[in-house]
Amino acid sequence: MHQAGCLVTSISMLLRHYDVIKTDNVEEFNPWICNEKLKAAGAFTTGARLTFEKVSKAFPDFVYAGYEPYNPQRVSDLYNQGHALVGFVQTNSATGHYVAISDATDPNNIEIYDPDSDYTRLDQWGRVFGIVIFRPANGVKPDRAPKSVVEAIKATDEGIALHGWSFDPDAPDQPLSITVEAGNVKKTFTASTSRPDIAEKFKTGQSHGFDISLDLDLSGKQHIKITAANTGWQGQHFDTVIYEDDLMVGKDEKAPSIMGGSRTASDFGTRFMARVDDDFGVQDVKAVVWKEGEKEPADPFASGKSMYLDNGVYTCEFSFRDPQFERVKWNTAIYARDEAGNVSKVNTGIADFTQIPQEMVMYRLYNLDSGEHFYTASQDERQALIGLGWKDEETAWISPIHSDTPVYRLYNLNSGDHHYTTNKEERDQLIALGWKDEEVGWYSASEDGVPVYRQFNPNAQSGSHNFTVLAEENDILQESGWIQEGIAWYGLNSSKK
Repeated sequence: MHQAGCLVTSISMLLRHYDVIKTDNVEEFNPWICNEKLKAAGAFTTGARLTFEKVSKAFPDFVYAGYEPYNPQRVSDLYNQGHALVGFVQTNSATGHYVAISDATDPNNIEIYDPDSDYTRLDQWGRVFGIVIFRPANGVKPDRAPKSVVEAIKATDEGIALHGWSFDPDAPDQPLSITVEAGNVKKTFTASTSRPDIAEKFKTGQSHGFDISLDLDLSGKQHIKITAANTGWQGQHFDTVIYEDDLMVGKDEKAPSIMGGSRTASDFGTRFMARVDDDFGVQDVKAVVWKEGEKEPADPFASGKSMYLDNGVYTCEFSFRDPQFERVKWNTAIYARDEAGNVSKVNTGIADFTQIPQEMVMYRLYNLDSGEHFYTASQDERQALIGLGWKDEETAWISPIHSDTPVYRLYNLNSGDHHYTTNKEERDQLIALGWKDEEVGWYSASEDGVPVYRQFNPNAQSGSHNFTVLAEENDILQESGWIQEGIAWYGLNSSKK
């Protein structure tokens, strides 16, 4: 005896699936009507629990055949013998739930009907207690819906191009008919190209693929619906929709729209930002610079810098720390190109690199919880950390804008710790161990500059390294058990306090 609801729904679905109930009209048979028939047959106890053995009193051609603990191979064997099966599973709230098994041909992929969830496979429930077994007296085996995948779909000048496969498990050697609907246009073709990979995986015939272009004689956004035709006794009621979505079709003659294309000063140069939209899809967005008074690059997409999409905005930065940027004025622009090659451009003004500084302040911040010190030249990064509760220890030293000795910054995704080094071998070793390479953080001055000392705490899990220009701090940390590791790099002489 078991609670009704999802169990009655599962039984009502199987009654139609196994042709015990021969109507397609949901007004004539549905879970509510099924419940009433079971109630009239006395299948429920006074506690509203369903007695499996009494289901056949309401539906004589649907006989209870037992309950068994869950075993995937046993489920597949029972299904292939023609039994109708209901799975008993555990929900996230630790309550029991029933689902109808729609296809258990493959014990490794048992499919279900479950209107109460988005799950389509039994193993998605995680824990399966057992299987309720019924035997349809009419001997009819279930009609299984086609299995199909649209692996690729794209717009062409005339319509759409499709690539994928489809077959009906009840007729594994028979090519299937596929229908494409777009607006008031309907096109039908047969999935009959050779797909040995599908034949091997599903033990079917070879001819179940499709790779086809269709002329729809439409343009603009269209609602595309692609359906695989069922070959079994349920007919069109088991046709399977394998793709349904809005898609731009026809020839793309409109260039991308660049909205809010702008350029603003950043900590280390100039930052580009833009929103870009195209009905058929954006291919790439580039920020382009060229010296004032010179010709614009002939191929901006070859010479420009890629802008990357972040929260709906394309962005990138040109840094005056990069030695390729001479201390001159630069013309700037943003270019966007769509999949069809249409191009848009927005001019973003002059970036003046003639007045840029030759040095920059390095800030030190301290995390009171983890014990980590953090070093940055970025005011944006500094203010963000202060807002998160880090203690601002203000200026640590002064760094040159550029030199031949970069200081690499790395990040440990597990501990949240940062490390800084001029040693490429040390950088590469940490990257190999899983640290994230955050590229160049700043640059070292020459050896006649102010030494920045490095110390190591062998007992710390986070913040195990410290960097300071203060010899006194270096000595105090050594007395506290830190290991002195010598000079890490140099700051400018203006770092002296």
